[in-house]
Amino acid sequence: MKANMKTYDNALTTVFVLVYNEQRQLLVIRRARDPGYGLLGLPGGYQMRGETWQEAGAREVLEETGCLIDPTQVSLTFFRTDRFYNNLVVCQYNRHAQIDHPHDSEALDVWFTCSAGTCDQWAHPDLHAAAKEFLNQK
Repeated sequence: MKANMKTYDNALTTVFVLVYNEQRQLLVIRRARDPGYGLLGLPGGYQMRGETWQEAGAREVLEETGCLIDPTQVSLTFFRTDRFYNNLVVCQYNRHAQIDHPHDSEALDVWFTCSAGTCDQWAHPDLHAAAKEFLNQK
């Protein structure tokens, strides 16, 4: 790295994970925080400095749902940068999962479902689209 180059730790990356069970039902949460309090979402959150996006996704899934997943089994579904230059990573866990541990207070409820519902039920339209596409791949 050049001596005069600056590094900044302000690029926000959020990672959301498509997790499913043996019946190929999708793991969803009901958000306990704004934005989108009470609306549906995929488990996920901010990637922290010093962790890969796969590790961030696995950590957020465990915290929000109580579901332990292996970050080496997470693959990229899509990546985009929004108009505010925030990065959105949506990825998929490539094995069956189950809820094994208690979840934190970021989710009002956690369950597996076979329906993505309607976009207005979700906190983020991109997450609804990812859930809908995943569930339609049967």
